[in-house]
Amino acid sequence: MYASQTSAGAEVEAIFFNLCDGPPTPAPTPVSQPTVNGVGQFFVAHGTASTTLTANAWTSVIPVLDQALPAGRYALVGARVMSAHALAFRVKPTVQPLWRPGGLAVQAAGSFDPPGQRYLNPLTGQVSHWGTWVTFYQNTVPQVDIWATAADTSEDIFFDLIKISDAITGGI
Repeated sequence: MYASQTSAGAEVEAIFFNLCDGPPTPAPTPVSQPTVNGVGQFFVAHGTASTTLTANAWTSVIPVLDQALPAGRYALVGARVMSAHALAFRVKPTVQPLWRPGGLAVQAAGSFDPPGQRYLNPLTGQVSHWGTWVTFYQNTVPQVDIWATAADTSEDIFFDLIKISDAITGGI
C-alpha cells in the first residue's frame, strides 16, 4: 500500500483488506439447465436501501431485494455495492458462520469493480477466483456493512448468487 498527502489541506487515507484462514471455498459450478426450482442456477439479485451512512465508520444496511428469493439455500459468489461516498463493504451473515467477506464499493454505475469481486468478469466473461463468500437461506439474506466518507442515504446492492439447494432449513 502506498499513500501520499500534498499537505495542502486535511486528508484521510483509508486501507481496506480481507483476511482469511485458508484458500477460498470453490464456488459451485452453475448448470446450463437448472434442475427443479432453479437449483444450480447463477443469477444476480438486486436490492436497495435508504440507510443514512455514517461518515468514516461502518454502517449496517439491510438490503430490500427487488424480488423475493425462492425458497432454498444460496451461495453468495460475488457482490457489488454502490453509494455516492462508499469506499468499502463487508457482507454480514445473519446466521453462522459469522465471518464478514467484503470488497471495494463503487460510487457510480459506470465504475469498475476490482478483478474477481464479481462472479463473472463483465469484460471477459471469466469466472471469479474468490469462491463462495457465504451461504444462506432465502429468509436470512445477509446484511451489508458499508464504510463511507459522508452521510449517503441511497445504496444499491448486487448479490451474485447460485442456488445450491431447495432445502429451507439445515438438515432438510
